[in-house]
Amino acid sequence: MNRHNEEGIILRPVDFRERDRILTFLTREQGKISGIVHGARSLKSQNRAATEPLVLAQFDYVERRQTAMVKIEHCEALDLFPAIRKDYSRFLYASYFAELLLLTEIPSTEAPLYFNWLASILKALQSEPADLFRKARWEWDFLCLLGVQPQLDCCQVSGQPLPPDFLPSEQVFYQLDARLGGIRSPGHTEPNPDAAWLSIGTVIGLRRLAVGDLQWQPTKLNLRELHKAFLIYLRFHLGREPNSHRLITMS
Repeated sequence: MNRHNEEGIILRPVDFRERDRILTFLTREQGKISGIVHGARSLKSQNRAATEPLVLAQFDYVERRQTAMVKIEHCEALDLFPAIRKDYSRFLYASYFAELLLLTEIPSTEAPLYFNWLASILKALQSEPADLFRKARWEWDFLCLLGVQPQLDCCQVSGQPLPPDFLPSEQVFYQLDARLGGIRSPGHTEPNPDAAWLSIGTVIGLRRLAVGDLQWQPTKLNLRELHKAFLIYLRFHLGREPNSHRLITMS
């Protein structure tokens, strides 16, 4: 049996039997792991605090034969992220990004990238409130980790380059098409459940977002369009809609 001692972020705890808990957690070295903590729900358990969702913990676990589920012998909380736990909005955003990882196949070779991505989000939410602009930035980074970031330099139907400069006052609309992997320009749009309508201002902002320009100041319309567009894009590539997304409002 192989023994491991490493840090992990708890993505999902599930109560099991009367006193136990099954954890799915993400580590830098092995990726996503599921394991059982015996007696975790007991009031006397030293592991109780370290088995809550969105906790950074140190895990001692053992791989078992004939099952993918490990035996967690000990887990110790390293960071409970108290500001996230006390604020419903922050906890909701953190839960949403944890759910994205639950829906994702993560090769062990890419585990450090996904671990650092989630850890940086939790650290940011611990220090500042959540908002839809930061959500959009983190969603873009997630699409990059998946290797499915939209192509924004040309129309994916005609192949014609998108202009380097747009006139935001123009009343024409583009689409972000998950099936094609990028932008449909005016004249090449269509009714499509895998595509979201974007105004010119949102296309401009998305291109700025893609190059790391944090000076963009989106309007409520821009954020509303990106909120829907990224959901459609993620739903297409993950195979289902994250349940927690519907709880994130546009307020």
